Amino acid sequence: MWVITERSFCHAEFGETDCWGPNANFSVLILFIISQPDSPKNTNAVVLSGETLEGGSVTLSCSSDANPPVETYSWFKREAPDIQLTTDQIYSISNLDSHHSGLYYCTAQNQLGRHDSTPVHLDVLYLPKTTAVVLSSGETVEGDSVTLSCSSDANPPVQTYSWFKKEALDTLLTTTQNYTISNINSQHRGLYYCTAHNLLGHRDSPPVHLNVLYAPRNTSLTVVPSVSDDLFMLLCSSDSNPTSSYAWYRKTQGGVTLTGNGTNLTLSSGSSSGFFYCTAKNPFGSSNSSEWTHASGTRFSRDLLVSVSWDPAIPLFNMLIIAY
Repeated sequence: MWVITERSFCHAEFGETDCWGPNANFSVLILFIISQPDSPKNTNAVVLSGETLEGGSVTLSCSSDANPPVETYSWFKREAPDIQLTTDQIYSISNLDSHHSGLYYCTAQNQLGRHDSTPVHLDVLYLPKTTAVVLSSGETVEGDSVTLSCSSDANPPVQTYSWFKKEALDTLLTTTQNYTISNINSQHRGLYYCTAHNLLGHRDSPPVHLNVLYAPRNTSLTVVPSVSDDLFMLLCSSDSNPTSSYAWYRKTQGGVTLTGNGTNLTLSSGSSSGFFYCTAKNPFGSSNSSEWTHASGTRFSRDLLVSVSWDPAIPLFNMLIIAY
């Protein structure tokens, strides 16, 4: 190839070549750089910002080598199937939340083809959320063991769990993910909640009610006067869960007779004599009150309230008489 410059002539090939001019002959180094058309390559996706906290913003940038230059960039999130997000070189996300975590990649395209970047992982950090208490399945009966488990979604993961019973002053029970109560009793009834902690903060679960089922106990009979001296009412009460049903009995030398059902029994002074008591019953057991003696023809004073109860630890019944 001949290269003509001002007042000189050169015969050019790759490498060194000779030139002639009016003043002198000289040599120059000729380099030919040929750019070969090609599809995009070295496509690279980069997360520009640092730590990505929930509620913050993040920017992802795509770059690629291509000749002719890249015409279109596209951003995708790796899903099933992949989701196209934008056709810009830069992809920005505002108000980040946990759903934005995942693998992202970009595609560079020109007239000759396209090329995908290696996926980059976007890791959104957030304090614990959806913290919840899970009770072991089935009914909780007095004497059983029960396990309460705490779960939470957090990034970074939960470091510590704490358990509390909701009272006037909440009581810290343990700092493990599971809380087990052995030989459970009615005193364990109540509201329980857990707290999940990670490096960013903590979150409480909604409280869950622990319901302990048990047979009737502390069954008592109370005698209440009526407006008329000829009538009076017997009331039966008991501590149980679930609530008890009540039955009334009259005991004589001839045996025991069912005289009524429900929490109360109305008698008159003319009612048959005998020893009266009530029975409280639920699916987990039954309990009797102490006996109360009624003699036919006895008039009941409105100035007296008699309470009769039975404690299995004390063989004798207790009678409480309150004068008005």
